Amino acid sequence: MSDSGGRKTLIHLSSGCVAGTVASSLTSPLDVVKTRMQTSSCGVFTSTAPRPTAVAVPSLSMVLPRPLSLLRNIVRSEGFSALYKGLGPTLVGIAPARAIYFASYSNLKLLCNSHACPNTWKVHLLSALGAGLIVSTSTSPIWVVKTRLQVHQGSGTSRQTAAGCARELYADNGLRSFYRGLTASYAGVCETAFYFVMYEHLKKRKRLQNGSEDSDLSASQLIQCTVMAKSVAAVMAYPHEVVRTRLRIEVGKNRKYRKFFQTLFVVWKEERAAGLYGGLSAHLCRVVPNTAIMFLVYEHAVRWLGAE
Repeated sequence: MSDSGGRKTLIHLSSGCVAGTVASSLTSPLDVVKTRMQTSSCGVFTSTAPRPTAVAVPSLSMVLPRPLSLLRNIVRSEGFSALYKGLGPTLVGIAPARAIYFASYSNLKLLCNSHACPNTWKVHLLSALGAGLIVSTSTSPIWVVKTRLQVHQGSGTSRQTAAGCARELYADNGLRSFYRGLTASYAGVCETAFYFVMYEHLKKRKRLQNGSEDSDLSASQLIQCTVMAKSVAAVMAYPHEVVRTRLRIEVGKNRKYRKFFQTLFVVWKEERAAGLYGGLSAHLCRVVPNTAIMFLVYEHAVRWLGAE
């Protein structure tokens, strides 16, 4: 790798690290609420009208608390600091995760551009898919620990620590425990890939509206591109988030959730759409501003450091 190429990679690594840290710190409370709502433990099952069958059997539907209501309940029962459960592993993991992602995406895009028509949607798609797979595999243990900390409802001296959580996971099934939900993370790569394709397309349109493909976009234009692309991608791929959370939180040999499609089927069978889309509102309230902040910081950091 040339000095110029190495410098650009370092700039993308640093920019991604800073962007991810800032965004995750600001939106941590909503991340905790979303994760709680993705588990069936915070919902209430209520009877509904029996279906017209030979034997009328009342069915159950799941009623999830509203995000603000759950937020108040967490603060009331566990204290304000509970809204930042899992932030430690997040800050440990988000810096390398975002750094690896942005650097991988940038380098894969350069590689694809040299072998195909530059900056097409195919180039953006392949680059995003490759970067997503690399990050999901390399950082899985951190996110498994983070998820388990967020759903643990202890407070004070009974609050679980990251080290204690890691020991519990290792005692359960060794290193394999740290990769639970990895298949769901791989499925989630499709969301990221779709987001990047749409994001790059929207940026290109905005630049053309400004008069040139090489024109700089304003902060408001970058935010518009991010919000539109992330909102659509998040809604389309949301069920994989629920499946991933369910796979991560259980321990023991008699686990209810074992594999991606098996978990997807069980959640749909027992909870229907309420289960598969539990926490979507909190997810959107978190992930859209999170992504907007992250990409705004990233784009300006890259521009300021002179990689573009």
